[in-house]
Amino acid sequence: MQSRDVGNLLPFLVIAEEGSMNRAARVLHTSQPALTRMVQELEAAIGEQVFERHARGVRPTPVGEILVRHARAIRAEANAALYEVDRFRRDGRRHIKIGASPYHPLNYLSRALADVVTQNPDLDLHLQYGSPQEILELLRGGGVEMVIGPLLAGEAAEGHLQEVLFYDELVIACRANHRLARRQRVDVQQLLAESWVLGPPDSLMRTRVDALFRNDGLEPPRIQLEVDDVATRRALVVHSDFLSAFQRNQVEAELEAGLAACIDFQWPQARRAIGVVRVTPHNELSAYITSVLKRFYRTAGERPPVVAHPGEPLRGRLGSGVRAGSTSDRETLRAPMPAR
Repeated sequence: MQSRDVGNLLPFLVIAEEGSMNRAARVLHTSQPALTRMVQELEAAIGEQVFERHARGVRPTPVGEILVRHARAIRAEANAALYEVDRFRRDGRRHIKIGASPYHPLNYLSRALADVVTQNPDLDLHLQYGSPQEILELLRGGGVEMVIGPLLAGEAAEGHLQEVLFYDELVIACRANHRLARRQRVDVQQLLAESWVLGPPDSLMRTRVDALFRNDGLEPPRIQLEVDDVATRRALVVHSDFLSAFQRNQVEAELEAGLAACIDFQWPQARRAIGVVRVTPHNELSAYITSVLKRFYRTAGERPPVVAHPGEPLRGRLGSGVRAGSTSDRETLRAPMPAR
């Protein structure tokens, strides 16, 4: 491929994301014939068709899907480079933009990021919050360099580089001096006898708790106090005898402070991997920040990170090749990253 063909990858990506030549032309402020010529040039350069037509527009062929993944990485790197050069030209400092979703222990994240910027006074770190879908769109568009949140699986994971920081799980929480907090091996009948605060019937935790009782042949408890807001449910658990279910990270601060406790109940469930997602390989700065995140999650009492191969990020699908953390995984970078 010539340099012109590489340049055609970015408008090609817009066509793939819009699913239509006409919509892509409006986004790119160009004409549909001009985009058609660009696609023809790209196909001539690689010797394969990159789009197939359907009733509503176009979609990438299998070869086109390969190009989409690489084009996203090129766009992300280009946007990150332009952003960093622009900010450095203005203030002479290094910058990195990170996206995050609220599905991990915020207190551990804040400690890790505070350590990063304290140890690197020439670095400005910009953290942007959003839903997992919002921050992934930012990542794919080059708006952030890395994302901290739930890891992807299946087809959604293709074209992403992933590293596990920890596995989150569901817990049943109560105030620290609740009668069930001191009992070992609480059973489902004991849980049924308690008062619960949960979200509406279609919420994740309500659905999981209902299934917990129904799987044991019991009707779920009547939810006398229905609250959708996680922060309010946390406060009610700490200050009353109500039980509630949370993702463990949502009550980590209360558990750490001794205000709440996890009930000793064996709740069969699949744990969810939380970690770092990128569309391009690590650079020196992102690798350093990831190593600091791993150290803080580990020393703060989280389950140890898991990697597919020691020292290597998880690529594509999360599968049975994931194994427990190894010796090399316990190596952490504690010194500040060298200034450029």
